[in-house]
Amino acid sequence: MLGHAAHPDVLNRAGGAEAEMIIAVTDSDEVNMLACQVAFALWKTPTKIARVRALEYLATEDLFSQANVPVDIT
Repeated sequence: MLGHAAHPDVLNRAGGAEAEMIIAVTDSDEVNMLACQVAFALWKTPTKIARVRALEYLATEDLFSQANVPVDIT
């Protein structure tokens, strides 16, 4: 699938509406987090995994929650 990993149309073409899980592992923490957020907002994707390497994100308490950035596993 070619396209920006967080764009709704790309996620939809990749089967996002039917997916039970999204695994976002691009080189960009921000794109990975946004892809999970888009999948959750549009389709309530149950399991969201994002590759996040920046310690600033990982050290921020309560950042990753359904109400904020809906990522289940970083």
